[in-house]
Amino acid sequence: MAFSVAAADLYAHGAPESYFDGVPDASITAALAKALGTCSRKLSPRVGGPASSWTFTDDAGREDAAGDVAIVAAAALALAHGLTLPGEGADPQYAKRAEAVQELWSRMGTPGSLGTSARSGASEAEPLYAGLVDSTPDHAEGAPGGWAGTPMHQEGAEL
Repeated sequence: MAFSVAAADLYAHGAPESYFDGVPDASITAALAKALGTCSRKLSPRVGGPASSWTFTDDAGREDAAGDVAIVAAAALALAHGLTLPGEGADPQYAKRAEAVQELWSRMGTPGSLGTSARSGASEAEPLYAGLVDSTPDHAEGAPGGWAGTPMHQEGAEL
């Protein structure tokens, strides 16, 4: 089953449906699509393909991903429609949470080596959502491995 998000995810993870009274369904759908698109673009270097092609082998990982997409969509809807979401008060917590989610997506989408020490010089990858397959190749395609591709001697010279 492909990964997608719906208004039900927004109400389960973003805020109860009553907070979005008066917000057109088209606005909710657009905010969810935009948030999912941002997630997809940021994770694509490691996951490959658009979010609609992702599958999760872990339901909790799928829920975590949908929850993060819902937080970003809820913050966008609150800003666009002047909503005060639960627990926000004067402090724009949803905007801060959405910003933190997008930073997480950037770290998740940065290819690196899992479990690499800082001394090795390679960046350490942020773990992806549970059950989402990391499709980062172990090596760069077409990159020479081992010895250089050019000979170290001149043609016709004595060895």
